[in-house]
Amino acid sequence: MQINSIRTKLTVIILLACFIPATAITLIFANRIDYIRHSFISASSQALVVRAKMMMGRLSNQQADYVELKMDALASETQLLRQSVESLYLRPRPWKPTYPVGKIIHDKSGVYYGDSNADTEGDLYVSGRNKLTPGFKREVDSLNELLPTLKQISKQHSEVVYSYYVTRDSVVRGFMSNHGPSIVEAVEAGVLDPFGNWPEYPFYYVVDSKHDPERLTKWTDVYFDPGGNGWMFSVCSPVYVHNKMMGVAALDITTKQIVDGILNLKVGKFGYAFLANTSGDVLGFPERAAKDLGWRKGMKPDGLNLLKDKNSAFYQVMAKTKSQKPFLVRTTINHEPKFVYLHRIANTSFIICLVVSEQEILADIKQTNEQMMAVANTLIREVIALALLILFGSVLLALYYSRRTGKPLVELSKGAKRVAHGDYNQLLEVGSRDEIGDLSASFNKMILALRDREEEQVALTEELISQNKQLDAKNYELNLLLEQLSQSEEVKSHFETLSYTDMLTGVYNRRYLDEHFEGEFANRRDPKVAYACMILDIDNFKGINDTYGHLAGDAVLQHVVRIIIQDKRLHDVVVRFAGDEFIVLLEQIELHDAVVVAERIRTSIEQQPCVYEGNEIYNSVSIGIAFADAGEERSGQQVIKEADMALYRAKKTGRNKIIVSSSQHPAA
Repeated sequence: MQINSIRTKLTVIILLACFIPATAITLIFANRIDYIRHSFISASSQALVVRAKMMMGRLSNQQADYVELKMDALASETQLLRQSVESLYLRPRPWKPTYPVGKIIHDKSGVYYGDSNADTEGDLYVSGRNKLTPGFKREVDSLNELLPTLKQISKQHSEVVYSYYVTRDSVVRGFMSNHGPSIVEAVEAGVLDPFGNWPEYPFYYVVDSKHDPERLTKWTDVYFDPGGNGWMFSVCSPVYVHNKMMGVAALDITTKQIVDGILNLKVGKFGYAFLANTSGDVLGFPERAAKDLGWRKGMKPDGLNLLKDKNSAFYQVMAKTKSQKPFLVRTTINHEPKFVYLHRIANTSFIICLVVSEQEILADIKQTNEQMMAVANTLIREVIALALLILFGSVLLALYYSRRTGKPLVELSKGAKRVAHGDYNQLLEVGSRDEIGDLSASFNKMILALRDREEEQVALTEELISQNKQLDAKNYELNLLLEQLSQSEEVKSHFETLSYTDMLTGVYNRRYLDEHFEGEFANRRDPKVAYACMILDIDNFKGINDTYGHLAGDAVLQHVVRIIIQDKRLHDVVVRFAGDEFIVLLEQIELHDAVVVAERIRTSIEQQPCVYEGNEIYNSVSIGIAFADAGEERSGQQVIKEADMALYRAKKTGRNKIIVSSSQHPAA
């Protein structure tokens, strides 16, 4: 059993000596591989996010630049149309028409409109609100001179569905492109109001004198076309003649043209773009964006606003559109992390928004992660195999050295066991010159020495037994004397303690102060270090006795003493000086520190009420402090008297305060 135990321990020791470093190296190597893999993936993630930001920024800038150029071009065309109208009004009168005068029909409902070929000659609309006077007809006929300009605009800009000029009298001269419904068809279909008042529509009032005093060319928000072309935008420019507004030149673009011509691009494989304004209205979007934006079938374009729902994923994103600078935001849309890039179009309230899935951006990282994981797992398996090989070799090495080293140790263990049982007759064989051989030789010397001393031990034992008997008898007599002496000292100490202790509060009493202050306290303290005497008096203590009774007064005294003991320094002495007056002797202290201790006690007493029979009795104390500098030749009674005078001033000047005696310290 002993042999197996020693050999097992040696085997375990050698095995651990080889196994622990091998395991540590394996774990460190595996950890470094994992760290390198995560660092690579993190760097790749950051690089891909930066690349995605650059890609989305480039696409957004391209789209925004395209829209800005388009809008600038359309605004320029609108201004050209406005100049043509102004020239028309300013030409000399009378004039001869260049184009044939259109026929105006008066139908049963009182509507007047142009009876011309809308595909080639455009549209003419005259609201039934007007009277067809000869002068009014001449003004209407003169609008035919705008036809070349209207045709040219529609020919050059395929996204324009309608170019027109509308007067303040609700007369419209326009040209329809893309085969939309003409005015005649819209009136007959009941879509167009026969008595329409066009200054009330967005394309007019957005640039009237009230809304556009600076007479700028402006874009409207999305609105429903009264002529039957659906939801659209308009770019409008006011026409003034002699500082009088005559009408509005405008171009219409439908939301379908915006979606098909501008927003129908793919950002990555599944991303999309949509158009909004700074008010949160979604002005145009492709079909694949409907779910993310919260669009429902049948919802009108002007009913989709991303700032109405504060819980919407786009709410925080759109709330940042006050800035003119493009920015990239990561957010969660329909439980999927996505990147949203917003680019505000210059000089407009329009915003191009690009949305792409984070999963799509980080798809390359996933593939890289899988490749790195495969390489890391292979390396870890190889390291583990190497560690197991080292461990197997360590086991063989441990077994060999344990048998070689364990044999002399086993013999030494057996010899020690025999010595423990008193057998000193068998010496060990010294078979080597190493430390174990030296230990065996030393063990043999010990056995020889023990043999020599065994005989001496027997004699000494007999003598010791005899002396022990005599000593036991003496000890018994001595214990009796010590017991009698101890009992008398305890009784004396007990009564002496009682004579110096206040029975109610447990602190020292006046007798202790009178007998020991000039002796024990003075001898104990260092004459080279200052000390202080503090006298505390409970304010209005008689009122407590009168209100709650003397038992409550006793409880207040005990409560105050507990706070004093709690807040004083460990070696400071507390004495009950009179009924509700207490003295605290503070040795080895400076004046400032004595005031700090006093203030701590005063504040605690003021803030901690005494609870007696369910009543909270709040108390306060007045404190007087006298200070004795190092080396002063003043008696303790004189210091107490000065502290008592300071206490008197504290109570006379309002109570619940601290007064320091100024006899030796005028600055206090």
